[in-house]
Amino acid sequence: MNVINLHEYEENFEGEWWSPTAPEERRHGRLECVPGKRIELHLTSIGLGIPFHESPAILCGQANNKKITLWNCFQNRTSVSGNEFKARYSVQVVIPGITANGEGDLMFDEAEFSLEHLSDWIGRRSINESRILQDMELRLDLQDDIIFRVSDRIEGSICQSFAMDHPDFYSVKISQHDSIRLKFKEPKALGEIKKEVTSWRWLISLLM
Repeated sequence: MNVINLHEYEENFEGEWWSPTAPEERRHGRLECVPGKRIELHLTSIGLGIPFHESPAILCGQANNKKITLWNCFQNRTSVSGNEFKARYSVQVVIPGITANGEGDLMFDEAEFSLEHLSDWIGRRSINESRILQDMELRLDLQDDIIFRVSDRIEGSICQSFAMDHPDFYSVKISQHDSIRLKFKEPKALGEIKKEVTSWRWLISLLM
């Protein structure tokens, strides 16, 4: 299955970026992701001219040891100082794991996304805790996906996952994450999927 993950990322990616139409023209830059607010790519070009003469809809990158595709990019600022050129792009979707050569590479038959407070709204809590002397015992009650059919072309499910972090040597943090996955009967272009997911986000937000 070819799955597009439309979760919001809270991470900065620094590395080399290029347009699929001119992969030899690579520029150093930093992708800044602030969930719920903005995704921006800041590019710097020294002695190489303005980064990308046209504003490409798709940009690719190799940053933080990851392949990344940025979809629906728009150049909103350019500045020049001596031989240093800087450009800033607004980005709508970040796709880790691939470097697309064009829209034809961005066809997906599944999409996954999440919403703030989704776990509370669904009412599924799978992390139970009880104290044993000075230790903490955690039990994860994994639950099956909740399946629902939207139409003969779309099947939906509510999926559950967990993440474990170790802030320091003496502590551990386990977090629960619920997301919604839509499975399409036929692959869809990313633009169509984004519209579908946006409609679902609005609907669920109204129901919460």
